[in-house]
Amino acid sequence: LIGAVNWPWPLYFRTGFVRHFDPPLHAWKLNLVAHSLLQGHWLPENGNSNCFYPNSLTLFYEALHWPQSVLAAGFLLFTDNPILVYNLVHLFFWAFSGCCLFWLLKEWGCSNRAAAWASAVFCIMPYRVSYLVEFNMQQCFGLILSLLFMVRFLRRPSILDACGFAVALWLQAVSELYQALILATVLPFLALPWI
Repeated sequence: LIGAVNWPWPLYFRTGFVRHFDPPLHAWKLNLVAHSLLQGHWLPENGNSNCFYPNSLTLFYEALHWPQSVLAAGFLLFTDNPILVYNLVHLFFWAFSGCCLFWLLKEWGCSNRAAAWASAVFCIMPYRVSYLVEFNMQQCFGLILSLLFMVRFLRRPSILDACGFAVALWLQAVSELYQALILATVLPFLALPWI
C-alpha cells in the first residue's frame, strides 16, 4: 500500500531518491553508522557528535537512527547500494509502524479487520504520505510500541510489560529523540485516566 500510494517511488529504489535534501542526508547517516556496525563499532569512531554534513549547523546525531542502521547493516551484507538500502529501511520502518498500530488496536479489543483497516489508513493517510521525503517522520514505531506496553501494563501490571515499555521508549529515543521526548511529556496525561 505504501509503495502504491507513493508510486513511482518503488521504481527508483535502486537508483534515486525523492528530490529533496533529506533523503541523501539520511542515506549518508544510515550508511555511515551501518558500516561502523559492520566494522565492529557500536557507533562511528572519533565520537558521535562532531560530524556535520553537508555543512555546518546540520548536526549528525539529532537523530541517531541506531535501529535503522542495524537493519541497514544487514542489507549491506547483500548489496553495496546505499540508495537501495536507504529506501528499503525507510519503507520497512514506515510499514512496521503500521504493524505496531495493529498490535495496539488488538490490545484495545479491535477485531482483526478493524485493526488492519486502521493500520493501513495510518500508513497511507495524506499526512504521512506528504512526508515521504522526511525519513524522521516515518520512524514512529517506538511511540506506538510504548503505548502498547503501557496499556498492557496498566491493565495487568507485569515486569515483562514494564521492560517492554522501557525498551520501546529506548528504541524510539535512539531512532528519533524528539519523538521520545514528546511521549515522555504527554505520558502522565495518557496514564492518569487508567490509574
